[in-house]
Amino acid sequence: MTLRRSVGLKLLGDVVLTQRANPLFEPLREPLHAFIRKLKSQVSQAA
Repeated sequence: MTLRRSVGLKLLGDVVLTQRANPLFEPLREPLHAFIRKLKSQVSQAA
């Protein structure tokens, strides 16, 4: 994963977490969580 994507994912995750009461981000919460879990499992398998 490139540095830009990593930073973008980090920023998006922070916004979704800090704005968890905002209904605008509700549709992103679960797919983002699933994506991060999958990404972390792939990174740990590669290490």
